[in-house]
Amino acid sequence: MRKLLDLLWMSGIAWSQTTAGELVDQAMAARSRGEFEEAARLLLRAQAIDPDPVHAYNTARVYDDWAGTATSEDQEGEGLEKAIEQYDRFLAREQKDADLIAKARQKREEASERVAAIRSARWQRRGGWASVALGAVSTGVGIAFGVVASSKASDLEKAEAAGGAYSETGADPREDGERAEKIQIVGLAVGGAALVVGTVLLLKNWNSSRSRPAVTTTPTVLGVTF
Repeated sequence: MRKLLDLLWMSGIAWSQTTAGELVDQAMAARSRGEFEEAARLLLRAQAIDPDPVHAYNTARVYDDWAGTATSEDQEGEGLEKAIEQYDRFLAREQKDADLIAKARQKREEASERVAAIRSARWQRRGGWASVALGAVSTGVGIAFGVVASSKASDLEKAEAAGGAYSETGADPREDGERAEKIQIVGLAVGGAALVVGTVLLLKNWNSSRSRPAVTTTPTVLGVTF
């Protein structure tokens, strides 16, 4: 047990003695392998050791890369939101590199626009499925009342052919048939329109997800910036 505690204690010393520069080097290597989450974790450790704001900028760029290789819009949005947080942290710190500040502002704006597009697409997708569901229900109602209208018309024709007046409950079968026919028309019209709207929204959402911008994963010089 004592040996285990000594080992853990020595490991803690080794971890705490890792310099920010070493962590940045490790992060650069992880980034070049496409291990963006690991690279971000290492850079967050570098930030805890060294207050240089450039570490926040590097972390933001790694999250940008992670978002660019995400397999879903939700994961992409998560990566971009983390990138925006790190860009904000970088821009909030006092510094003199005007070019890097301008680049960070541009990257932050691009990430913000993409996050807004992802949120819009999410609502578009939900709206599309809701419209499709409404269309299906309305179409079903229209078809059902169409069957009722057809049945009423058939019964009325039979009664008239037999020379008598048809009445099941004392109601006028013509009124029942006309009412059912109107509901059928409205149901089919609303259902058709909702299905068209829902399909268009889903197709637009599908096309936008296919054409989402990719972020290059090729690292630039990390002298100290990606």
